[in-house]
Amino acid sequence: MRYASMIFTLLLLLAVGIAPKAAARTAPSDTPAPPLRNRWSVALAFAPERSFLSLKAPADDSLLFLRRAHEQGRGGYNANLLAEYRLNQRLSVGVGVGVASVGAELRLAEVRTSSTTRFDTVRTTTTSTTQINPYSIRSVRDSVLTPIVNFDNQIIGFSYLPITRQDTVWTTIFSTATVTTATVTPIVTTRQERTARLLKPNYRFLTVPVLLRYRLGRATDWTASPTAPRWWADVAVGAQLQFFLGGTQATTTDGRTYRTERVGPRGGPFRPLNVALTGALALNYALTERLSASVAPTLRYQLESVYKTNTNLSQKPVATGVQLGLKLAF
Repeated sequence: MRYASMIFTLLLLLAVGIAPKAAARTAPSDTPAPPLRNRWSVALAFAPERSFLSLKAPADDSLLFLRRAHEQGRGGYNANLLAEYRLNQRLSVGVGVGVASVGAELRLAEVRTSSTTRFDTVRTTTTSTTQINPYSIRSVRDSVLTPIVNFDNQIIGFSYLPITRQDTVWTTIFSTATVTTATVTPIVTTRQERTARLLKPNYRFLTVPVLLRYRLGRATDWTASPTAPRWWADVAVGAQLQFFLGGTQATTTDGRTYRTERVGPRGGPFRPLNVALTGALALNYALTERLSASVAPTLRYQLESVYKTNTNLSQKPVATGVQLGLKLAF
């Protein structure tokens, strides 16, 4: 508010101090100045603008480091409805109400890493055979060949004599074992995707413009003198009180992915009240005795950062544009 009061006081002092001098220069002593008509006027103006940004921030903040390198201004607008009062042939003061938008553009490269896991299974089959030979003993009936002798101990023949004897029985057993072993090997495939995102944060303001306008060239108005040209130029300097209405800001939670989130007039890190200096050089054309049109290159510079002091951020947008306007005098 201190800036607003200082600027308004300066405008009043300029108006009071310059007005008599301007009147003395424009009206020779032997030629009376024509009566001043249509002191009051209402002007409606709209200016598409281009913003230029510079951000000062702590060096250890990753998002703000990227913003310093990649954030730039983009298109916005400034529109207002202004009431003016002519102090004399050249000077007028005005005050009004309007809206303004400041846009930014932030190009960020995002790296996203995705991984897939595939399990490779190798099966190995091993077969082993074991031979076992157990035995058992049993009694078996058999016969043996026995000689037959006579009384003279002469062998006269043979006969089979049944006997019982012990016999060993061997058994061969084959044991086959099959073992299957599975070896599972995880195979991880990693893929990186690099994409570019375009974030468009913006700030919106309710404005109260205050200005001092000075007419260049011939001071006589066309409505007061038919010989005066319909074209004339003027220069306007002043200030805007800017009340923050809300907008969007760039944010991140992990330092890798970014997004914009909406903030309200009191819910974000933005300063609720700001002051901007304005200037314009206008070329005007009288359509009728009361209605005129104008085109004017404009410049607006914010005195304070859009961010609050406790954020340690400083950003003061500068906006240039071409203002188109209509003014109705009465």
